[in-house]
Amino acid sequence: MVTPLYDYVNTVLGSYEFYGDFYWPFTGSQNPYQDLIARGSGVIIVQVLSVEKVYRHNFYAYVVYESRVDKVLTPPGNAQNSSMIEENKTIEIIVPAFLTKEAVNKTNLTIEDVATPFPLLEPGYEYIVFVDVRVDGVHVHYDYVWGPWAYLVVEGKVYSLDNMEPPDNVNLDPTILFTSPNVKWEPYPYPQLRSIAVQKLSVNGEPLDAFVSRMT
Repeated sequence: MVTPLYDYVNTVLGSYEFYGDFYWPFTGSQNPYQDLIARGSGVIIVQVLSVEKVYRHNFYAYVVYESRVDKVLTPPGNAQNSSMIEENKTIEIIVPAFLTKEAVNKTNLTIEDVATPFPLLEPGYEYIVFVDVRVDGVHVHYDYVWGPWAYLVVEGKVYSLDNMEPPDNVNLDPTILFTSPNVKWEPYPYPQLRSIAVQKLSVNGEPLDAFVSRMT
């Protein structure tokens, strides 16, 4: 993909001048999971069944996954939104990503046209996902520092996506994208924020029950 972010946005949107002031709200958090839930995000365990579609909005490429809800750990904070997520129900969950350089001018997008500085979800696997229910659907919570708030579950153990082996010839270092001209980060430079996020949120083989208990 085109990097850094300033060049990527200008490539996708034309002569658009991109400026941004970004703040990661969990820098000083003792428990980012609880803090995110307090903001209204829900937590569910899903089985990802397939990539349903890929669509573009602005400079994002959104990947839509057909998924089965295996368990609702914490419903979304909005009571009206909670009814959209029920156990054993098949829903679509949405993860933002970016476009490959070759796909900038394409209209009919597939997963092959998607680039990302963070690992995406894979059909056939189970995940714990933190979700926000919006007008256009159920989104996996996402930020530029940690990426998608999704955790792989294998044989009762939990792994964060940063611990997944990337495909061959794929560079998933987000600092290459988000350390960018005209982009300011607070309260620290991006590489430091990314390091803090990994320290707080990276998980490698933690028992599922122990991981869930940290959210409650």
